[in-house]
Amino acid sequence: MKLGIIVLSVLFFNGCLGGHNRPMQLIFEVGAKYPPAAKANGIEGQVTLKYDISVDGVVHNVSVVQAEPKGVFEQAAKRAVEQWRYKAPILDGVSQPVTGVVSTLKFVLADGQYADY
Repeated sequence: MKLGIIVLSVLFFNGCLGGHNRPMQLIFEVGAKYPPAAKANGIEGQVTLKYDISVDGVVHNVSVVQAEPKGVFEQAAKRAVEQWRYKAPILDGVSQPVTGVVSTLKFVLADGQYADY
């Protein structure tokens, strides 16, 4: 199993590191705002989102894949990710859109305060 992962990694990086290729890169990230009611009640959780990235690096089609607890952090997570910006990947010198990107945002209180990490 490890050999298969190494081979795939080598193939991936060889394809992306050429002169006319580049992997996608997050260039602007906004942290999610902790919902005041959740913060006041000491609620922690996480939200997994799925989204697409256009050739100009804008995030589109954000949807919730999973949220724990449900109904608490979804909107804050979506608002943050919708503001993120990427450098779209380049393949053979042409910017490419990306579909199905998955990110998980964690909402954690540290000593009663929101830890933005």
